[in-house]
Amino acid sequence: MAEDLGRGPAIVLRRYPLGESDRMVIMLTRSWGKVRAVAKGMRRSRKRGLSSLDVLSLAQVELTKTKRGRGWRISAGKVIDPFWPLAKDPVGLAMAFCFTETIDRMVGVDHPVPEIFDLLNWALGALSRGGGENVLRMAEVKLLDLSGLLPPLDRCPKCGNDPLGRGADKGARFSFTAQAAYCGRCAGSNATNPTLSDGTLRTLRQIAGQPVERLSRLSLTRTSVDELGAIMPKLIEYHLGDRIKSRRVLSQLLPNRPAKARGAAGP
Repeated sequence: MAEDLGRGPAIVLRRYPLGESDRMVIMLTRSWGKVRAVAKGMRRSRKRGLSSLDVLSLAQVELTKTKRGRGWRISAGKVIDPFWPLAKDPVGLAMAFCFTETIDRMVGVDHPVPEIFDLLNWALGALSRGGGENVLRMAEVKLLDLSGLLPPLDRCPKCGNDPLGRGADKGARFSFTAQAAYCGRCAGSNATNPTLSDGTLRTLRQIAGQPVERLSRLSLTRTSVDELGAIMPKLIEYHLGDRIKSRRVLSQLLPNRPAKARGAAGP
């Protein structure tokens, strides 16, 4: 016997074979969070529906859960948006895989996170429209913000002043050890701590203060993209305690960063 849970949108994070004809599909759903669901006969089916649930696709799925609570089953599925343009954009595709893997690693199973689902859906759509690294960096910042992991950036951990406050010295630096931004006066000359320009600090606060549906209104400067690229990947992996595997491919595809932005914390 199975319990019908209804229908809702889902994004396929990954999938793998299960037996001769089935697949295990790991999805981020808006209603139920991240779920691991069995798609019966998916590997042999020639019908559109379950067989078209590819990784990175947005779909409408019907889920059931056994009364014994041993797992989920996909009873029906229909692709809404496969984000096809990514297939012709190697860099955009690598960014999509990188951010999807990040969410897969950060989000727990069976815990609804509708805002993170909306963020992933926005990011995949924006990347498929050519948004590039501008989108990836904003998405990474917002993911940390929604997860409660974005460090406070309005107070220097040494002097307590706002790095953007009146009279503050320029040249703030982000400290991974302190998980905070030192103001220009207290930052010193430690080159292992990436720089944070005033513009990037303001952008970080704007991203944190905006709902997901308004992120498209924001735009990053090249300097902010480079500075966030030296901070966000390392900060995410710090919280995960491990590396994002797909980031290695992405780092090979992205152009080399200026030395001052790359520092010791490249992507």
